[in-house]
Amino acid sequence: MTVEELPHLRADWLWYRWSAWMPLNAAHPLALAQLPPAPGLYRIRRSDRPADLEWIGWANRGVREVVERLSRQVHLPVAPYDDPESPALALWRQRREGGASFEVSGAAIEAGGPELAQSVWESYRGIRGR
Repeated sequence: MTVEELPHLRADWLWYRWSAWMPLNAAHPLALAQLPPAPGLYRIRRSDRPADLEWIGWANRGVREVVERLSRQVHLPVAPYDDPESPALALWRQRREGGASFEVSGAAIEAGGPELAQSVWESYRGIRGR
């Protein structure tokens, strides 16, 4: 099975409409425009390990806004100290210590919250056998 065929990386995973994968860097406005401005889920993977997800999160303020903020935090010269529930510090460490780069994809979802993100993460872990 190729990376593109893995269910958790598909554009229709769990029947949601996910955006295309894009680099999580100091995001360019044209790239950010692909992400939904509405609340929803976002998923992050390492560029060098595209088959594995690093994080699935809920964006209450809108996927585009949350990903833009996360992108800035991950690329700070000093460790981010914000929300302990955010993946920013863990991704920042991987980038600083191992040179990791990341990609992100998002999906607008009308109803949900952190519980939905946790449920989707558990679904992914079940698929991957973790």
